[in-house]
Amino acid sequence: MRVPTSERRKQLIEAAVELMRRNGVDQVTLRAIAQQADAPLATLHYCFRDKDELMRAAADHWLERFVCDPIPDEVPLEGGLRTVMDRISAAFWTLIESTPADLRAQIELVTWAVRDGTHPALAESMYSRYEATLGDVFAQALDAAGEHSDVDPRVLARGYIAAVDGAVLQYISEPASPRPREVFDLIKEALLLRAGILKR
Repeated sequence: MRVPTSERRKQLIEAAVELMRRNGVDQVTLRAIAQQADAPLATLHYCFRDKDELMRAAADHWLERFVCDPIPDEVPLEGGLRTVMDRISAAFWTLIESTPADLRAQIELVTWAVRDGTHPALAESMYSRYEATLGDVFAQALDAAGEHSDVDPRVLARGYIAAVDGAVLQYISEPASPRPREVFDLIKEALLLRAGILKR
């Protein structure tokens, strides 16, 4: 039975993500992805132009999982920036503690993209999309609560993502330590303070 192209693309993306999670990005080849997805290699080349395009699709998968999914549909925007940031952070920590292999693979994807200078656009696009998605939510929270930020919401988003990156690296290095979460919360409070949402 012929598998629709959209379904086959999804299978190949999931196969790529699973292999990155299990073996690391460097070990992932197009042939291995096709085998993992139980698809002919020719089908993979039909669905994706090259490995870069497939890695970009994997990055989109993680954008949904680690940026969009942690933003609950019911998050009360009218509660303001701090409430929204706290809710997103709680969901983020649930993810980091339940799926550290996914986060490790995502970091590996970024370092792979910039290591030899041949895929810088992939890493840049990942961060720009993360910034845009999260920055829009922060801006909506500010508007809904009638708050003003002294820092552009997208800059706040990039700072928040930097805190996430650091937290992930520290957590996968010391999963039993409370320090990664303590430091993450400290940086989050510093961002809110700098934005003028919190007062000294």
